[in-house]
Amino acid sequence: MKHGVASVVATTWVVLASAAPLPDAVAIDLQPQVEVHDVQVTLGDVARIRARDPQLQAELIGLPLGRAPLAGERVRLRRDVLQRWIVARTDIDPQQIDWSDTAYSEIRLATQMLSGDRIVHCASDDLSAWLSRSDAQVRVDVVAVPADVPVPPGVLTLKARQRSPRASDAALLAKRMSVWVDVLVNGALVRTVPVDFDVNARAPAYVATRELTTGSTLAPDSLAVREVELSGRAALPLRPTDDAGTGGDTLNKLRLRRPLVAGDALSRSDVERVPVVTRGEWAMLNDSQGSLQLESRVEVLEDGLTGQTIRVRLPNASSSIAARVVGPGKLEMPL
Repeated sequence: MKHGVASVVATTWVVLASAAPLPDAVAIDLQPQVEVHDVQVTLGDVARIRARDPQLQAELIGLPLGRAPLAGERVRLRRDVLQRWIVARTDIDPQQIDWSDTAYSEIRLATQMLSGDRIVHCASDDLSAWLSRSDAQVRVDVVAVPADVPVPPGVLTLKARQRSPRASDAALLAKRMSVWVDVLVNGALVRTVPVDFDVNARAPAYVATRELTTGSTLAPDSLAVREVELSGRAALPLRPTDDAGTGGDTLNKLRLRRPLVAGDALSRSDVERVPVVTRGEWAMLNDSQGSLQLESRVEVLEDGLTGQTIRVRLPNASSSIAARVVGPGKLEMPL
């Protein structure tokens, strides 16, 4: 405890000569064990105070000592330190104070116990909702239930830390996730507890029905839709609800970038669009010169999709030129 009540313990006060002593003595009965119910501790919390002057008695009872120790911790407040604190903040002469024999007061904050199961329930509900998908089944299993947590008395509220409104598809690949749960009492944050979960996400995805080689186009009988586990994979499998990042192309307009064996799930990174023109083939290059249309046969030097600019070579030429793909076997000179 570095602040609050401990500041009374750690502070040495220089007491100047006080005003003329008050005629009435003050009896302070320091309590050896004190359980406080508020985070702000006063002298009245740790001692019984008697004075003939009601105003002085009320002033001493309400004299602030600082913040209570954290839940589960204890602080010892010595009588001599407490006397210096009182004298420095009032007009009381030290000789007027009649102390009981108790040498110190041990202070702790009254607590209520927050069960680890309640924390897990909050974290599990939040994570399950965040990962929910219409086309995926997600199960989360807690790795270890956190220990019960002592917290101050009051209205208890649990809130999982804010994340994005909805998990990205990539989040379904994680095998383990953590949820941080904020513990609030009367609206004030008192603790944050992490909870770890094992995650299992499953969804229908495309799977190879036979061995497929690099460059193969995806025929209908080469793939089947089966339920696969998503968690723990390097890349998300391609699902029937996805467009695979291919602009909505159907599977028969895609080809493989790597070989697959029967049972392999097809991922987004495994496919690319079938090019409109292919390296090594011949295509027709159109060049508009005003009203004049020139057409030449050229060799395609690299694969290309519609709208892309690729390198081609005229017959018997030693160098290449750039051409834009406009359709299957058709090119034009770029503007």
